[in-house]
Amino acid sequence: MSMRQFFVLLAVFLFSLVNTSLFATNEVKPITFTRNENFVYDYQTAIVHNGKPGFQLDDRVEKVAKIINRDLDQSMCFNTEFVKDVYKVRKYHVSTKKSRKENIASLHWVTTADNIKLGCTYFNRNSSTLIVVAGGFTNEREMMTPFVDMFPDYDVVLMDWRGHGFNPEEFVLDPIQRAFCIAPREVTFGEKEHLDAFAVVEAFRRHKKKQNNGVGYAHVYGLGVCYGAFVFAKTASLTERLRFGLPPELKSRNSKMINASEKELYQLQRTLNLIDNPKMKKQASKYPSYTEIMEHGLFDKLILDGCWLSLPLFVEKIKNDFATLVNPQTGGLSKHWLLSTGCAKETVDFIAAKIVGMHHHSNITLLDYAPTITKTPLLFFFGKDDYMIRRHEFETLYNAIPSTEKTVVLTSNYHVRNHFKQKELYKLISDLFLHFPQEQFIEYITSPTKIVAFNAQHFLHACNNVLEQKQAFDQPDDLMWPLALPESN
Repeated sequence: MSMRQFFVLLAVFLFSLVNTSLFATNEVKPITFTRNENFVYDYQTAIVHNGKPGFQLDDRVEKVAKIINRDLDQSMCFNTEFVKDVYKVRKYHVSTKKSRKENIASLHWVTTADNIKLGCTYFNRNSSTLIVVAGGFTNEREMMTPFVDMFPDYDVVLMDWRGHGFNPEEFVLDPIQRAFCIAPREVTFGEKEHLDAFAVVEAFRRHKKKQNNGVGYAHVYGLGVCYGAFVFAKTASLTERLRFGLPPELKSRNSKMINASEKELYQLQRTLNLIDNPKMKKQASKYPSYTEIMEHGLFDKLILDGCWLSLPLFVEKIKNDFATLVNPQTGGLSKHWLLSTGCAKETVDFIAAKIVGMHHHSNITLLDYAPTITKTPLLFFFGKDDYMIRRHEFETLYNAIPSTEKTVVLTSNYHVRNHFKQKELYKLISDLFLHFPQEQFIEYITSPTKIVAFNAQHFLHACNNVLEQKQAFDQPDDLMWPLALPESN
């Protein structure tokens, strides 16, 4: 083992201990898992939606997707080696591009209600729609670069969570922060990160209005990956409750689940300055106003990829194999002679509290929030063999969400690799989900013919826009529409 490998392994070990310390003083609540007979795992790609039996996705849909979105193969944003290099990616984002003016980004700082600064990268395409993208734990926002090219017709914000991100102006001594690009004392593992989502959406809704003569975004969508999906789901629940209150069917329940999160909801209302209390008026100037979110909501729709069910379940997998922090699908240290021992795991509390300085304690589970997500349409991507989110965990989460507009794309990919391994299909399904109401969305993903017709019209419209109507076309064939519907096998 080289010296470099040794220090990387040591950093992984220490960081794993940090995560485990979350439960040093809290008793983890047991989870009752539920299964769903509609989930089918026999196919390469399958669809489950709205409590109906799952079905195999027509192979022709993916063939069509690969033709329509074939340009993604040429994009630097899907080059995994490039995306890993944060310095190069940041420079690429803000650099001038003669052929891709819409891909020139600007860097922004957003301040949360509890005075935490977050880094954001904003791609302004002069669109009436914004997509906010948030990545996984320890991921810098640059890791979410593939979505910049996946959604070229929308404005895109890549955001960092608190304690995350690369700042070239800051010299870092903390070994944990240097190794994983997180600040241990700022990260709260979902406890306060919903404030980050509120701040970013509010800031860019306001920014759009300011830059667009008072006209804001018509739609704001969220796309969360792994940890980002976990926090976005929690935040969607809190937003619905802030704006509409508890669903009627839950108001009469004497439920521990509801009571356990009421204190948090009240504190959130205080933090966001939403309670009409005379005692709060003196403190009102300390907090930013969240009028945009209260009027328009947080996200009109949500795409959640590799979403955790609970923090304790996620950390338990890391405890069992520390290498999952580096490779969340395969790990590699579960049988290591030292790191797999009980003695190694028992050093967690001391190292985390005394050396690293982690003092956050949280048993956050989406089962405390999912039952109040009733108005936000959801699209999930879930790898059926995902090591970090097991099948029974994901089914439990799906079952807990009462929304009638929830769809799952079941894939055969590793943890959060869907947007790399099936990028063309990912884009196609996401585009259709964002464009259509639920019923039409399902109709389209089950009909290759409708997909071809829809994209042909978009192709025609885009070409006429480029030509500025100087040579308008009536039929996609006039522009050599490059798609013939594949025959069914």
